[in-house]
Amino acid sequence: MLVWLILILTIPQNVYAVGSGATSVGIGDSEAIGKGNAFVGEADAPSAVFYNPAGLTQLKGSQTSLGATIVDIRVTHEKPSGNKNQLQRHPVLIPHMYFVSDFGVEKATFGLGGNGNWGAGFEWNADDGSREYAITKSELLPLDNYLSMGYAVSDQLSIGFGATHHQLNGDLEKDLLQTGGTDGHSQLKGDDQGWGYNFSALYKVNDQHQFGFKYQSAVELHLDGKNYLTGLNTSGSNYFAIFGNTSSYSTDTNFEVVLPQNITLGYSFKPNEKWRFNADMEWVDWSRAEHFKVEFPTETDATRLLILNTANPEPLDWKSVISYAAGAEYQANDHMRLRGGYFYRPTPIPSSNFDAWLPDENSHGLTVGFGYDFTTDLTLDMSYAARFMEKRNVDNTVGNALGGSVDGTYTEFINIVMATMSYKFE
Repeated sequence: MLVWLILILTIPQNVYAVGSGATSVGIGDSEAIGKGNAFVGEADAPSAVFYNPAGLTQLKGSQTSLGATIVDIRVTHEKPSGNKNQLQRHPVLIPHMYFVSDFGVEKATFGLGGNGNWGAGFEWNADDGSREYAITKSELLPLDNYLSMGYAVSDQLSIGFGATHHQLNGDLEKDLLQTGGTDGHSQLKGDDQGWGYNFSALYKVNDQHQFGFKYQSAVELHLDGKNYLTGLNTSGSNYFAIFGNTSSYSTDTNFEVVLPQNITLGYSFKPNEKWRFNADMEWVDWSRAEHFKVEFPTETDATRLLILNTANPEPLDWKSVISYAAGAEYQANDHMRLRGGYFYRPTPIPSSNFDAWLPDENSHGLTVGFGYDFTTDLTLDMSYAARFMEKRNVDNTVGNALGGSVDGTYTEFINIVMATMSYKFE
């Protein structure tokens, strides 16, 4: 339980969006990542709590797994002028943990787990010409906990149910243009939590073929918090006087973040005892993200509201996308399994509404990994994924009303290194 508590407290502090576009992280465990993250049709590890709870019926007794992912993201922004700026963020650690048990029940298996599945974290140089008025830093820090159950309807069909508790903390920062004077600073903070649900199925045609399905519900989070303005001065805009003859000001805020509903279909093919091949297809309903709107429920001054609502709401108009993944595993010997995979993740963000707080692009991933059994009960899985983001040329009006611009060319590359230890209790 101490390890679990440490993981729970660590997850919200470290996360990047590396999953199925936008704010999806999508990292479950090392075995799945080694197979291109195609695992819904197989789901025969404790991480089935996350990927497909119906697969839990394949696990007998009690098992646990815990591990972590190191994500190293590199983003370069080249402005139309030719000047370049690098994203400023050190590699981060994203832990995960799962526990499953049948508790002696013949047809049912239960599981719980924790990771960070929805979030984002980017930070740009705050002294970067004009772009700082559109974005300097963005953090959507998640904590996702899962309660799941799989039930064997028959020898071929299993169904699964689960509840997910989402917690999200938001922190968005930018510089504040004060005409004729030095810049101020704006920070928007808020948090909320809520519940979602999922249901799933696993159908085993025979020893060679099985199919998986999972539906995850949407969750609306309304992040309540504060907007802080600092460094206000008496320059031409005279924000010092407008906001109460003070250099700092704060007011209550709330803003909505939608975690989208999604459906994943998976297929697993095991032609013999040496090989297994997996393929997944995932639909994510990002179309619910129509705009980003901040409300100021306790501020009544018309002049202040006019300033606070500059470029608010911000149009998003994200689109639903379909992602693909495929992977393979080869049983090299009695102890070692070798893995490889590929995934394609399209971005839901249109170029017209692209903002540097979430520099997402279409991406292709190549993965490798292995699983090694130290004993019949103790296994180490390790994997590496290289995610190649397509170059994105941006020419839009985002940030113009604030005195900034996000135009230019964005190039991005992500390294993902993952390790998971699994143990079967006797």
